[in-house]
Amino acid sequence: MQAEAYLERLLPWWRMPLAGVRDEDMEPAEKLHFAGMPYWVDAMLEHAVMHPVRHSFQLGN
Repeated sequence: MQAEAYLERLLPWWRMPLAGVRDEDMEPAEKLHFAGMPYWVDAMLEHAVMHPVRHSFQLGN
């Protein structure tokens, strides 16, 4: 599966910078709200990973 191979390559690059991040660091601050929705750090990281995958799928079709 292409997504699995992509994640296997990508995840080691994220582990080091995120090693010191605590659970409370992942909670959205009041200033990080947009249109009433909080910016969750883990959701933004997921978006950063999956966004290129989605577009490569779209471009392939």
